[in-house]
Amino acid sequence: MVLPVITENDKNLPLYVTGIGNQNPQPQIERTNGFPSYQVFLITNGSGIFYTDKKRISINKGDIIFLPKNVYHGYYPVTTPFTNRWVSFDGAYIEQILSYLGLNDFCVVKCKDYVETYKSHKVMLDMAEDDNCNMAVLSSMFYKYLFENFVLKDCCEKQTYLDTVKSYLQKKYDKNISLQELSELVNV
Repeated sequence: MVLPVITENDKNLPLYVTGIGNQNPQPQIERTNGFPSYQVFLITNGSGIFYTDKKRISINKGDIIFLPKNVYHGYYPVTTPFTNRWVSFDGAYIEQILSYLGLNDFCVVKCKDYVETYKSHKVMLDMAEDDNCNMAVLSSMFYKYLFENFVLKDCCEKQTYLDTVKSYLQKKYDKNISLQELSELVNV
């Protein structure tokens, strides 16, 4: 785990990294008060369950999780080894950036290119470990990482659609449900 030194000047950046690391193996975690920064996790091995007070979702290698700050959450392994890489972040314009990227709530996306995403995280981690780390450069690399993986904000919305449909099906499993009815439920 690396917690870069953040200067007052760095806090003026639109987005800055507050921490970066990897968890190998990942133990069970439950944070009743959430985490004080926004977080992104890349699942690098195995599978587990990630939950908030609203959702419980299965996560697997190649999944990227976005989590808003101060949100109750937890996660635990289902298979071992269960590992991840993570970045915590904040920024002077973080709400606008996240809104632009469509990241207003917890979501999970499948990374488009796992090998490249893993390499990008490694480069950022190596940079953060350097005593002469330039926070502006690290932050711009992380913005690129976010953009490349979450610009497909439809993935987050589709997950929400699937959750809505799944919940509806569970409640009405004994009814005859048409595809039209499900489409109207999520306005698709």
